Amino acid sequence: MPAALYRQGRLDGDPNPNPTMLTERGKVQTSKAIKDFVLCRDCEQLFNRNGERYAMSQVTQKAGRSFPLLRTLMGCQKTKEAYGFTYYGHRVSPMVERDKLGYFALSVFWRAAAHYWSRPFGKHDQIDLGWHQEALRLYLIGLAPFPKEMMLYFVVCNDPFSQNRFYTPSKSSHPGNTTTHAFQARGLNFLLMTGNDITETMGTLCLMSGLDRWIMVRSCQDMVAGTQARLEMQAEIGKLIGVSRRQN
Repeated sequence: MPAALYRQGRLDGDPNPNPTMLTERGKVQTSKAIKDFVLCRDCEQLFNRNGERYAMSQVTQKAGRSFPLLRTLMGCQKTKEAYGFTYYGHRVSPMVERDKLGYFALSVFWRAAAHYWSRPFGKHDQIDLGWHQEALRLYLIGLAPFPKEMMLYFVVCNDPFSQNRFYTPSKSSHPGNTTTHAFQARGLNFLLMTGNDITETMGTLCLMSGLDRWIMVRSCQDMVAGTQARLEMQAEIGKLIGVSRRQN
């Protein structure tokens, strides 16, 4: 995850201003980003130039002082509303750089799958994109189009709870032969679906390949709180297993 997310999450003036990192292995307040020596400088600059720099300029800024992307969308004419979502198509919000937002998200998913990243609790389990990982790599370095077997959902969160939280890519449950991974970046929520069960209707919602390239706005509090609760439960289970092993 970009170092900018850690900086924006600091609460200046608090005894410990650092953001709380929550993972499957535990919880700790730290300013140390999850990082490792993996990519060359050229690739780092490619990721930064093609998406990360722009995406980080659009997230909720420190202490919720502003949320540039949500403010931009609120000034546009909404396209439609359905099932609690407000939809903005590219025709009514052409100033939003969808290619860069999508590229940023896909680069984060790919990095989470391509390496075991160092973190305070040791190595982080990779997400598994299967053969889609290579198709995604080729897209990111400009050697292939966006993979047809993928769909990227993008939700802008309009609730303060989600706007001040971020978490790393993790697998979500989904019925059938479709796999979903998601991550949160201070008000930007991305879901990546891969598999054979992606229907034409589902594909219309894709940020990258859908006809309208929808950006959806809604409260993400229930979804983000659910992920937080799941990670906390996994951390507690991990502690119990560790205690049991030491006792045995």
